Formats: sequence, C-alpha cells, structure tokens
Amino acid sequence: MEDNFYSGDIYAFSYFYDIYAEPFHRVEMGFTVGDIEEAYMKTCASVQEESCMNLGFIYHLLKDGYHLPKSRDLKTAKKIRGIETGWCLGAALSILAL
Repeated sequence: MEDNFYSGDIYAFSYFYDIYAEPFHRVEMGFTVGDIEEAYMKTCASVQEESCMNLGFIYHLLKDGYHLPKSRDLKTAKKIRGIETGWCLGAALSILAL
C-alpha cells in the first residue's frame, strides 16, 4: 500500500476540492503539492486570513504530515459516477483497494 501512496494516483476529495481545486480552477487538470504551496503563499500575502489558514493546513498536511514532495501529482473530483465524494468515500476506497 505504501508504494501506491507514493507513486499511484492520489485523489484529494471534499475539503481539498472546496478549498483549493475548485476556487483555483484546478479540477480538470489536477495539481501538485507545489501548486498548493504557491496558492498558499499568494493568498497569505494578500491577507485573506481564512483562506490562508485553510491552504496552509492543506499544504503542510501533504508536505509535512504525509511527506509528499512538491512535485507529487494529485487529482480531485466532486462526483464519481454521479455520487458525491467526501472523506468517508476516500477512506472506503482505501479499504477496498487492499
């Protein structure tokens, strides 16, 4: 499973979609951890406090919590086959992939 985490597809749902992917128009093209860092730095420089905190949390969770490199590709989706995604669906998919 660890090999998949570092080299397989990672889909970031729910909070990641709502806070980063949709507002920054990255839904279709995907994004990297470095893209989130860039948005985080720009948002904090423009004194958008709530967005700064949210993007900071997302970036540091991926970089420091999961130790993902800035070049790591991520994907997102609001729905899969017509069913809205969320963190619990992500957890279920992880269990099913075992």
